[in-house]
Amino acid sequence: LSDLRAQTQSLIMTGRAELSPDGLPTLIDLSLDLSDPQGAPVVLPGTDGQGQVQSADLVVSFDATQGPDWSVAGRLNGLNLPQIAVGQVVLDARGLLGTVAATAGAPVFDGTFEFAATGLAAADPALQQALGDEVYGLLSLTAPGGGEPLQFTGISLEARTLSLTGQGVLNGLTFDGFVEAEAPAL
Repeated sequence: LSDLRAQTQSLIMTGRAELSPDGLPTLIDLSLDLSDPQGAPVVLPGTDGQGQVQSADLVVSFDATQGPDWSVAGRLNGLNLPQIAVGQVVLDARGLLGTVAATAGAPVFDGTFEFAATGLAAADPALQQALGDEVYGLLSLTAPGGGEPLQFTGISLEARTLSLTGQGVLNGLTFDGFVEAEAPAL
């Protein structure tokens, strides 16, 4: 895909991508901007008009000619759904991507995804009490090549009175590991 361009009234998406003969990306350069030119909220598809977002942007970058590093940066502002509103969500992800032959058995994909959601306002008072105004999360994973199972090396979610941690291996639909959750206010 040498030149991707899509534009609507509220969406501008540009990018390009290339794949190696074994089907793995060698180049990903994607940029997305979602916002109304007049500053009005954008209605989200599939929400019957009930879901809106003020703006969102996403940038995905990977170029194998520059090295195995990839990154994703995203920001969503003013999400309003019937049961919850979120002031801002920030996503920061980074890691390594390589082919099995080039990495001599090292992971094909390795990544850490961090997010922060702030300005939460839930319609359910018990949920609002449990979440508070902010939720933070982290997911780190490794996807070895050769059909090996997906390894979750870190799972974390933190809110006012809600905490979740874990790690494990996902082989098909079977998860082998541990997940610990604390939610005394729910």
